[in-house]
Amino acid sequence: MNWDYEIVSEQVVLDLSYRTVKDILEKDVKVNGFRNAMIKASKNMDVAVNHLRECNASNYLDKCDEAYRIILSTYSAMSHVVLKYAHSEIRNDREDKTMENVTFDYKFYRIPKRFFKEDMFRDMTNAAKVLYGILLDRKCLSDSNGDAWRDEYGITYIIFTIEEIMNLMNLGNKKVNKMLKELEEHGLIYRRHQGLGRPNKIYVYDLLKADNSNWLPKQIIFGKGSSNEKEVL
Repeated sequence: MNWDYEIVSEQVVLDLSYRTVKDILEKDVKVNGFRNAMIKASKNMDVAVNHLRECNASNYLDKCDEAYRIILSTYSAMSHVVLKYAHSEIRNDREDKTMENVTFDYKFYRIPKRFFKEDMFRDMTNAAKVLYGILLDRKCLSDSNGDAWRDEYGITYIIFTIEEIMNLMNLGNKKVNKMLKELEEHGLIYRRHQGLGRPNKIYVYDLLKADNSNWLPKQIIFGKGSSNEKEVL
C-alpha cells in the first residue's frame, strides 16, 4: 500500500487501521526521514478530515464513523512514532555523552557514530575513518601522559609517523598520505611541520567531546596556512 497522499484513494485512506498506519509511517520514517514522513501523514489525515466534513454535511452517519476512526488511527499512529523517534534521539544523545567520559582503553579503537550518520562525512573513505580512530586513540594516550605531549601553548599533540601508520594498517605510503589528506580536509587533524627531518606534530580534533575550542593553539588557528607538508620517513 502506498503512503503518498496524492495517489491514495479516499476509500483506501478510510480503510486504514491504526496498526496499518503505524507500520506504513514507521517504514516511511526509515526511507524518507522523520520530517517528510510526518508531513505525508498529516496530509493523509487532512483527507479524512475533509471527508468527515462532507459526511456531516450530507448526514451520512456511517461514513462519518469511518472518517472519525481513521482520524483517530492516524493521530494515534503519529503520536506513537513521534514518541518513538524522541526516545531514539534521547538514547543516541545519552550514548554520545557517555562516550565523552569513556576512560582510555588499550583494547579498542573508538570510531564516532557521526561518521556514519552525518552527511558531511559521507564522502570520507572507511579507511580514513579507521585511521581517525587510531589517531584519536593516540591522542587519548598523550592526554593521559600530562605535559609530556603538550606543546609550548599547552595543547596536546601526537607524534605518529607515516611509516608507523603504514606498518600498523599494512598500507603503502601513497594510500596513507591520501587518508591523512582526507582527515585534514574534514578539519579532523592538523599537521604542524617541525623541519630538520623531524616528524610532524599532529593535532587531533576529538569528535567525541562537546567542546573542542582548544584543540589547536590560537597562534596556529589565526596564522596557519596549508598543513599538508611532506613528512620524511
